[in-house]
Amino acid sequence: MPATDYFSRTLSAIQSLVRPQAAHPTRNNAGELRYSLAALHYEQGRVDDAIKDLEAALHLDRSHADAHYLLARIYEDRGDMAGAIREYRSAIRSDPVRLMYRLSLGMALEKTGDTKAAIKEYHIAIQTAPYDAEAHFRLAAALDSVGALDEAILEYKETLKLDPSMKDASICYQSALKRQRTVQKSSK
Repeated sequence: MPATDYFSRTLSAIQSLVRPQAAHPTRNNAGELRYSLAALHYEQGRVDDAIKDLEAALHLDRSHADAHYLLARIYEDRGDMAGAIREYRSAIRSDPVRLMYRLSLGMALEKTGDTKAAIKEYHIAIQTAPYDAEAHFRLAAALDSVGALDEAILEYKETLKLDPSMKDASICYQSALKRQRTVQKSSK
């Protein structure tokens, strides 16, 4: 079955479930249904419809972490970094241990130039998931970008210990080591 047929049928099925819920917005699954509809709209490229459904889902359930997260991604895609950061933080308040939310917030903060705040988020992410190579790599790269070379090298090393196949981490680690040697030579 072609993907468009699948999405159209799924969309119709979800819409038929959501419509009867409109009269009873307090039903437990109404927010989840609106979120599912929003996710389908987003996948189909119907972003404005996705936003409307996400707003409806959040009206029904302010703590719907995935709805906040998807809305943040949409805002970020549209260049609304303040909106994206606000929604990533809302997602984190709703589900503080979800690593993806914290890493996304860190990356959004870096895009706005607030690397110090991003580093804080990456540290929290590592406390939540100490064995996640991506979290260590994000922290290493952020530390590297602010000139904290020794700390960055330690984090690159930890990244590669956790996932030796991470090529970007390996390249950055080698580059950081080379820069560290240059700094050490020039200070002699």
